[in-house]
Amino acid sequence: MSYGLAGAQRLGKTTLAKAFADETGVKFVPTGATATFERLGLDPKVDYPFDVRLRIQQEILRDCDRLYEKSGVRFITDRSPIDFLGYLLADVTRANVPYRLAGDVQRYIADCYACANRHFTTLVLVQPGITLVDEEGKAPANPIHIEHLSNLMLGLMANGMLKCDHFQIPRACTELDQRVAAVSQAVRKSASRHSAKMEAMHETGLVLH
Repeated sequence: MSYGLAGAQRLGKTTLAKAFADETGVKFVPTGATATFERLGLDPKVDYPFDVRLRIQQEILRDCDRLYEKSGVRFITDRSPIDFLGYLLADVTRANVPYRLAGDVQRYIADCYACANRHFTTLVLVQPGITLVDEEGKAPANPIHIEHLSNLMLGLMANGMLKCDHFQIPRACTELDQRVAAVSQAVRKSASRHSAKMEAMHETGLVLH
């Protein structure tokens, strides 16, 4: 069973994932885009045209899919395909996506959900709530942009294409120990649901003994 945190930047996902891993012994697998940008020879601080942005996101998804594949069956990571999809869709405006890219975007959406469903049993959305502090070398702590991304990802997790269990940490839950407890509770609920499904399959004869 593998677990992914989702949410906008600067919300403490990496700190939370590490703390959960330390408490439970689950392996922590950091997910990042820096290596992908370096491989492509591109600068993550540059605002590229949408077609370039789409290509970057496709490569990030491929790299992370390979990372999840080799990380085993039980780990927690600080980002998920829902994050990748949210960041791409946040860049969409009424006029900046050429019609010729519509099919590519739709395929990317499907690929993000397929990756999430393939590798994760549980996704947990980390919502805004903690105090935002600007730090050098990190994405700007712009509260409006963070709010926009958070609500977008909340909607993406409610999409019926996402088949794995998904939860959200309440906004009022801001202390690290509270957040670790919330993730642990989500994992327990997911495990309980999985066990119930397996029992139901046994009862209907869908699982061979």
